[in-house]
Amino acid sequence: MKSLELVSQISDRQVYNLRNGLSKPSFDSIAALSIGLKLSYNRFEHLMHTAGVCFDNSSRSILIRAFVSLASFSDFTVFRCNFILRENGFEPLTKGKE
Repeated sequence: MKSLELVSQISDRQVYNLRNGLSKPSFDSIAALSIGLKLSYNRFEHLMHTAGVCFDNSSRSILIRAFVSLASFSDFTVFRCNFILRENGFEPLTKGKE
């Protein structure tokens, strides 16, 4: 079984902080976790709502939401998401080891 840090490309420290309530989840961290864990889009929306994180209608946000949906039924990864985001001039979801 792959570690949460590996599949989500979120640092060990950030995962620790999220697990222990030391930091509030962001859109990017929730998306990275959702992609890495292959969660359904509905679960992603539920996590966003529970965390009190709002969607915006930026091109980057729309693209990431499409990636979350795609990842739930394919082998799409956070690594691939970050690559596509960078190729299109956007900030990656994570700055983890790739």
